[in-house]
Amino acid sequence: MAPIVFHGNDIWELPRSYRALVSRSATLFPLTVSSYSAGALSTLGLAPILPPSIAPAWRTTLIEESRRRRPPAAVPTVLSVFRLPAWEGKGLPVLVEALAAIRQRTGPVRLVVAGRGPLPGTLRDFASAHPELELHENPDDHFLASLYGEADLFALCTRTMPPSSGEGYGIVLLEAQLAGCPVVGPASGGSYDAYQEGLTGVTPANESSEALAAVLLDLLTNRPRLARMSSRAAELAVATTDPADYTRKAITALTGTPPAVRPHPGVPKQRVALERLPERLTTRS
Repeated sequence: MAPIVFHGNDIWELPRSYRALVSRSATLFPLTVSSYSAGALSTLGLAPILPPSIAPAWRTTLIEESRRRRPPAAVPTVLSVFRLPAWEGKGLPVLVEALAAIRQRTGPVRLVVAGRGPLPGTLRDFASAHPELELHENPDDHFLASLYGEADLFALCTRTMPPSSGEGYGIVLLEAQLAGCPVVGPASGGSYDAYQEGLTGVTPANESSEALAAVLLDLLTNRPRLARMSSRAAELAVATTDPADYTRKAITALTGTPPAVRPHPGVPKQRVALERLPERLTTRS
């Protein structure tokens, strides 16, 4: 048996001939990253779910950033991270609109966007028309981690309206939580699997700017709740991304069988049966 990993647009854009090949093959089976993606692949068969992993060094960097989290600044910061050429499908216009409505009630709110480029001309023009938007193209890991650590709230607003097809998982949501940053996930898609609703993140009721503004306003005006969510986000993200545990998940998803549990190397095996011990040890009163 050989797995075929489906992660993003390959789910929605898989040619009909390839889809037929996978669904009819006795040796191929789909493997995907979230319950949402598994549902989209249901016509190909039951797809085991293996969430994305975080590289150990990057995971350590984000965890260290969470331990250095600073007290909240007077002006709250909302961060979003995505591939910059996909800025419209990732919902940046809706996020900007939602924050504009919030500022009328709360005052200034800083918006920071970072991601891999190249920076499209359309996004450059959009940013020029919205001076409150701070853009960072191709930040290195150290700087990106500091952005996660400085943010009060992370928001990913991926759309399901054409031409987008929703977020398969949203690994940036997991990165933000590792750095101790609570998250707002997309209204639809597979990102529900990346955080715990109400504990480490929240989900808007729908994809409108009004629904997004409602959850952003509720969190940004409740600093004690944000602080509690920050602690829980870091704790739960660390637990769910443990490298050894992820290895076990990967083996189980790929083979269908959990790996054998080996005895800890520090615990010696018993070599002598009790009944064969010297008499002086078995007859002590």
